[in-house]
Amino acid sequence: MAEFKYNLTDNRDGFGAALQPFVKIPTVTRLLGNGMVEGGLVAPLPVPLSKGWPLNLSPEIDVSANDDGGG
Repeated sequence: MAEFKYNLTDNRDGFGAALQPFVKIPTVTRLLGNGMVEGGLVAPLPVPLSKGWPLNLSPEIDVSANDDGGG
């Protein structure tokens, strides 16, 4: 699986936003995995709360093949 992260904010005040796309490329010919290219996007969002408590959100969207190989 290959990943890349792009920061949308400078994270100086504790709040951050980023985009982290990923892709899964099949490397096994049989028996393991589904043999399909799949991927998605994660958007990690750390939010500082009072007294040093953080709230970390990680919404994600995936593109995955179903059992018959379609979307």
